[in-house]
Amino acid sequence: MINNDRGQSLITKYVWVIETIYRRRKISFKELNELWLRDDISRGVDIPKRTFDNWRYVIWDMFGINIANEGHGEYRYYIENEEDISKNGLRSWLYNTFCVSNALANSQSIKDRIILEYVPSGQDYLQPIIEAMKENRVL
Repeated sequence: MINNDRGQSLITKYVWVIETIYRRRKISFKELNELWLRDDISRGVDIPKRTFDNWRYVIWDMFGINIANEGHGEYRYYIENEEDISKNGLRSWLYNTFCVSNALANSQSIKDRIILEYVPSGQDYLQPIIEAMKENRVL
């Protein structure tokens, strides 16, 4: 059986970076790393600058979120297209889904107190609807 912990862990880290920068609006790499080290997700290990830069590219590819740098002063990072996070698009939905997933995954100690509503429509109906749209068919 394949161990998917690494992949899930990376997505969790990407979402953590996005959420942290989004909440702070602008943040230096030093401040980001300090917050990272305070969080259990870091397992006490710094984010190497090169790793962070690689994550920025993956975050752009995966979520369409551009983490830019001021290029002067404190060289703080910010989300250049933060308005895209609040739009009702596919990438926004994907980002929000991962945020909810991360919040729940990081709340295992209180999982018995969290009740989620089962919504089957997504997994039951989404794929046939997408296929019909691609083929210009009416359902």
